[in-house]
Amino acid sequence: MDRADSPGPEAPDGSDTAVEPGLPAAAVENVREAVDGASSVAIVGAPWSGRGVLIDRAAAADTGRGAPRRVTLDGPVDTPPDVPETGHLLVTDCHHLYRRAIDGFEPLESFIRDVARTDATVVTSWNRTAWSYLTATTAIERAVDTAVEIPPLGPEDAVALLRETTGVDDPEAMLEAHGEDPVAGTPLERLQVRVRELYRGTVVDRVEALVADAAGNPRAIRALFDCRTGRADRSQPGEPDVGYEGSYLLWLALSNEGLAVAELADRVDVPVEPLLASLARQGAVTVDGDDVWVPPVAFGDVHTHLNRRRLLW
Repeated sequence: MDRADSPGPEAPDGSDTAVEPGLPAAAVENVREAVDGASSVAIVGAPWSGRGVLIDRAAAADTGRGAPRRVTLDGPVDTPPDVPETGHLLVTDCHHLYRRAIDGFEPLESFIRDVARTDATVVTSWNRTAWSYLTATTAIERAVDTAVEIPPLGPEDAVALLRETTGVDDPEAMLEAHGEDPVAGTPLERLQVRVRELYRGTVVDRVEALVADAAGNPRAIRALFDCRTGRADRSQPGEPDVGYEGSYLLWLALSNEGLAVAELADRVDVPVEPLLASLARQGAVTVDGDDVWVPPVAFGDVHTHLNRRRLLW
């Protein structure tokens, strides 16, 4: 399933330099400094942004508190991980510590209290969408000394990413050569492309447009680049056409980086199967058995849609 952060390879020379494509080197240094100088650190980023690399670097840091204990939250939990009185604890994917429901914040609130009281070094990682919501609605920031955020990529970073991951020396030229017309796309997809072209005008910085359409997400940038240069047999889905309930399902899938159908059904007041079927037909979500997530190629369109709906904090 292509929805989790990969931990990324080690640096070839054994140094502590990240080699995860698209991860700014400054983020690695920021984590190192944060772990050296703070007792509680939050690593915040979008899916596929390199959070796994940073949590690995935090695990390798010499805190003088012994070997770290690592906990990964693979899905929503009812009981938070135990926080030791001393030592070094790393908890991955802490956005699973809460549900937007009555009594759904109890695991998070308990974890926050434990982190605030401990003398241990606690490093956590969070989905950016969930973190933004929680900082506006809970006391999470008061329990964290330092938050290290992985920023979205800009055009220059995107060019470097594409050169490294595709072997294309001039991504702008390749995008220009192919245009943005999805040759194998449906009439609706071709119309969506034409609307985007007209909106931007006749002079288009295609890498800049690519980055904007991908919301600066590294994996989404690569996916859209492959679509627009004929390297993939698919096209950009386009902004989903869905009402509030479907938009909320998208928010849940994005902020949790994937959920089970049954979990989604517990969080909304309408039948989810018709909504998921519509979203899947539009390419906004992938449904694989009982699992639902937003694929990289749809990340930017879903992000734009949720912004328009004012569902992103």
